[in-house]
Amino acid sequence: MIVKQDAVREVLHKISLEERVALDTETSGLHIYGPDRILSLIIASPSEVYYFNFNDTPDHLGQVISGTSLLSLDLINPIVQACKGVVFIHNARFDISVLEKYGANLDSTKIFCTQAISRVDCNVRASVSLANMAKVVGEEKSKELDKYISKHKLYEWIHVPGKTRKKNAFYDQVPLEIMQPYAEMDAKVTLKLGEYLISNIRKQDRIIPVGRPKLEQVKKNELDLIMPINRMERRGILTDPEYIQKAYEHECAIYHEAMGEFQEKTGVAFVDSNKVFSEVFDGLGVKYPRTEKGNPSFKDEALVKMDHPITDIIKKYRKAHKKANTYYRNFLDMAVNNVLHCRFMASGARTGRLSCTTPNLQNVPKRGEDKSLFPVRRCFIPRPGLPLVMIDYDAMEYKLLMDYAGEMAVIKKVLEGYDVHQATADMLGKTRDQAKTINFALLYGMGQDALAKKLKCSVDEAKDIKEQYFDRLPNIAKLISEVTYRAESRGFIFNWFGRRYYFTRNECYKAPNYLIQGGCADIMKRAMIQIDKLLADKNTNMLLQVHDEIVFEFDQNEMDLVPQIKKIMGGVFPSRHLPLTASADISNQSWHDKVPLP
Repeated sequence: MIVKQDAVREVLHKISLEERVALDTETSGLHIYGPDRILSLIIASPSEVYYFNFNDTPDHLGQVISGTSLLSLDLINPIVQACKGVVFIHNARFDISVLEKYGANLDSTKIFCTQAISRVDCNVRASVSLANMAKVVGEEKSKELDKYISKHKLYEWIHVPGKTRKKNAFYDQVPLEIMQPYAEMDAKVTLKLGEYLISNIRKQDRIIPVGRPKLEQVKKNELDLIMPINRMERRGILTDPEYIQKAYEHECAIYHEAMGEFQEKTGVAFVDSNKVFSEVFDGLGVKYPRTEKGNPSFKDEALVKMDHPITDIIKKYRKAHKKANTYYRNFLDMAVNNVLHCRFMASGARTGRLSCTTPNLQNVPKRGEDKSLFPVRRCFIPRPGLPLVMIDYDAMEYKLLMDYAGEMAVIKKVLEGYDVHQATADMLGKTRDQAKTINFALLYGMGQDALAKKLKCSVDEAKDIKEQYFDRLPNIAKLISEVTYRAESRGFIFNWFGRRYYFTRNECYKAPNYLIQGGCADIMKRAMIQIDKLLADKNTNMLLQVHDEIVFEFDQNEMDLVPQIKKIMGGVFPSRHLPLTASADISNQSWHDKVPLP
């Protein structure tokens, strides 16, 4: 039902009596920190769905409907405050950002993100979008809105850096008679999904053996993480637009140069396509990789197999084009007042890791790997008087692996002061870099062929190294074997915190990686929740989370918080043999230009 002004008070009272409701917002677009705005707020209870309209919506004849159905934006906070019970929201971080833009205070709201918990409930779902999860509970997400937009051409095509183009819909021009039932259906599906998730997690927990950690605590941790993530996203990280523009122009010049070199050497205008490349190499009489179906393949991993000047030009083009568009152009276009508010998703990865989008700052080149004239991490700078402090775990995944396995020979060396990779190197008689590569490869289930490429040795040598590794580190071999066997025999494994991972038979080799990477993800999430509480009344803020690192901006008068944060990060995992530790760096210049913090 559309809530009219004279019924608001009565409706809010009814909502306040409900134990569980679902909340959804409809907006003009996804750029909430930019120009996009709220159109409506929908509350679904078990008995009724309430549609609060904030948009002068046209009818199907294009006439604007206003007046009694149009409510004041000042009502948004009272509506939120009326939700006294559990509030189901799908992709909660987005709707929270929308509501906060209009002054809503959600600090005491009992938010249940059905998207995040859908991943906890079952990690192997290809997608936890509302459209996909609706099918899980026997519903179907309405397609009428998309049909209307397509039919009436209520969209424009916009260029997206690193891609071709993207459809930008004008949701604010959709008639109320189309928008209302669509939005109400979303809210009803979210309510049904929330009830299903609560019930199903309890059902799974009832069959977990006594003494095993429960999924319920994983669920609680994910829900406790919602507001810390939201605060991190809302604050955002400051960028240096002048530096980014120079970097963008520099990379553009490189890839245009590569295009010129390609045409000069081949006589063909450069287009990054299989058709063009296959014609060029066919003309030169040069063999090139093909797919299993026999089609030409010029993906980056395929080009590595070719040793030819033309492939070097293609690689040069792609590297510069990616940096120019995926990084620099995106940073310029997505920043609001020079601040990037990237989105962190708790449900993005099957292992439980946080993922990052618009833009993804978790995939920017690492400082030690970026030797270019314009390092990507230098795009991000501290706000005046608030230096950046980067606190990251020391060899987090490998320490967790050693602790799980109880590989005491390595653990003893680490406790004596060796780093974990050097300790492994000493055990194998290899260099530290080789040991690090081997640790990484075996943790991720890498085969002998791939390991040979990584170590730049023959397959036979890689096989010998792998056998030597497991011979010298038998407990790791045992752990990998046992975890893989459990995944094969019962179809799932648990990590230390209780998160459950399901596997198909041909994916069981991934189980050791999920155990360690997912275990680290839950360690980081627990740490972030505790750190957020520590910073509640401080001027220091979390800005980014990049796997085993948290980027902060620090009030210079609050540097005494650094050892407290390191203590939190080291203490959330109940290690048996090898405690986790963290190190801190500081920068008054950029994320790239950091030095160790004493």
